[in-house]
Amino acid sequence: MRYAFLFLLVVLAGTCGAPEPTPVIVEEPPKEFVPPPTVNPDSVYSYIEWQVAFGARVPGTQEHKLCAEWLVHELQRHGAQTQVQEFSTKLYNRRTVPGKNIIGVINPEAKERIALFAHWDTRFTADKTLYKKKEPVIGADDGGSGVAVILEMLRVIK
Repeated sequence: MRYAFLFLLVVLAGTCGAPEPTPVIVEEPPKEFVPPPTVNPDSVYSYIEWQVAFGARVPGTQEHKLCAEWLVHELQRHGAQTQVQEFSTKLYNRRTVPGKNIIGVINPEAKERIALFAHWDTRFTADKTLYKKKEPVIGADDGGSGVAVILEMLRVIK
């Protein structure tokens, strides 16, 4: 019993007053602030203007063909590798028209990527409007705006 008491006393004496370990604080070097790129609204608007200037981009028309060529050029100008997938499709009125998917890729070797999509063609008729229901849609918003935003993003990323 005496030895147990002595042992307990030695253990307690050894732990009393022992300095607490100092925590090691590892400071990371400050990260360099990189300001976000600036989107230029005038640039976005000009991309819409360009598309609208071709006219209604209805598949199978000269306007569609010319706008497709312009889009490929713009994608390449902003550093994207391009590919055009051509196909034909039947419309609701059973008419067959040619179509094109225009694909622009930046940093193709990256393992993780982001995909952005927008359609650039326009509808055959403005059947959902109050006027000019039989005319094609010019496509400033429906068709033009999504493409314009993607082109501006490419411009900024470049």
